[in-house]
Amino acid sequence: DGITLADVPSEDLNDDTIATIVKSMASAIAHAHKNGVLHLDIKPRNILINHEGRVKIIDFGIAELSGLNGHGSASGGTIGYMPLEQLEGTETSERTDEWAFASVVYELCTDEFPYADVVGFEASYGQMLKAQQFDEPSLLQTNDPLLDEIFATALSINPDDRYPTVKKFSNALLERLGDVAEGRKVLKEVVSDLTNDEEDTTERNSQSSETKPPVFSIGEIARFLVRLAVGLAGGACIWQLFAYTNLAQSDTV
Repeated sequence: DGITLADVPSEDLNDDTIATIVKSMASAIAHAHKNGVLHLDIKPRNILINHEGRVKIIDFGIAELSGLNGHGSASGGTIGYMPLEQLEGTETSERTDEWAFASVVYELCTDEFPYADVVGFEASYGQMLKAQQFDEPSLLQTNDPLLDEIFATALSINPDDRYPTVKKFSNALLERLGDVAEGRKVLKEVVSDLTNDEEDTTERNSQSSETKPPVFSIGEIARFLVRLAVGLAGGACIWQLFAYTNLAQSDTV
């Protein structure tokens, strides 16, 4: 009951709102990991924000459960939010979700996802695979060198070079971001504004369809029938006149 993270306008993403999103996402992902579940498809469309400004992660459709031998390889994902090990189909881990999480947050901070300056926003599987095989992500400047280092660690090609847990990554981020409580208030207002706009548009369309006049009004139909009757009567009179004229000229009158 709300919107997805992808629906939030860029101008409403600041240090406070991003802090709220980071804290909530990290809590949800860590809870999944604690229960032996990898999400493997973390992206803005799978992150919901309800009317209370609370963030929830959905769509565990390709989630991987841990077994006796740990996690297996991923069976899918979304281009732009998959680390190299997921693209190559090798063994995944909690750090696979960490990379996707970092990719989403990086996009919130810079309005671009990692490697976007190399492959663009419509990257193919092959382009992303090649970009990640041969280079670390080309990161934009966030005007905060320490924040750049945090992203560089979480988005490392080698999983072993990333933060050991999502919590450690989020804690490092939260030290550089804003106020979580204030961010939730803003997100609550954003959801309210966006959903009210949608409801107003739907209501206006509904009212427009309800008040739209019929193609022909009753008055127009009545006038048409009167004209038709007059026209038929006039035509009958003319027909009778011609018939009388013909008879008057005949020898049998």
